[in-house]
Amino acid sequence: MATETRPESAGCNLTIVDETCMTAQLDAAIRRLLCDCFPADAAIFGKERCWHGCKPEFTVVHQTPAGVLGHVGVVRRTVSCDGVEVDAFGIQSVAVSPSLRGAGIGGKLMNAAVGEAKRRGIPLGLLFCTPQLEQLYHRMGWRKVDVVVWMRDENGNRVKLTDKNIAMCLDFAGNPLPRGPLDLQGRDW
Repeated sequence: MATETRPESAGCNLTIVDETCMTAQLDAAIRRLLCDCFPADAAIFGKERCWHGCKPEFTVVHQTPAGVLGHVGVVRRTVSCDGVEVDAFGIQSVAVSPSLRGAGIGGKLMNAAVGEAKRRGIPLGLLFCTPQLEQLYHRMGWRKVDVVVWMRDENGNRVKLTDKNIAMCLDFAGNPLPRGPLDLQGRDW
């Protein structure tokens, strides 16, 4: 499936876009939204929408005639947990226009992203967020995992995930994340 538009309640039009079908116009619209939502990271998002260059496998956007007003990218990667390799999807750059926050758009974006990951057979979800967002994602079924998370830095060195973030997972395939250190086998997303 390349793209699919799914009208949702309250006029929320969600589109799932495979990375292979991402247009320059949509990429620019997503970057504008990310710059509006994350002004401290505008220098990064002004150039690319992917955190640390980790391109998503697919993206979910909420679009209206006014433009892109909501976004979540979904990265796919094989990670290692306590030496066991697991196919996982990673939630990247969840953003909702400040004017629409509190209207449930973020939850609809996340539900669509998780549903598409499930449809693609990816058994486990991971996301990294600040502790202040833990309850928001917990209400969506995600749970905090208290394990050491390893990733690669810009030079390819193995380093721990920064202390400002916590790791959360979503298991809907009946295969919980094994206990033990989690290695992203690449940059965080």
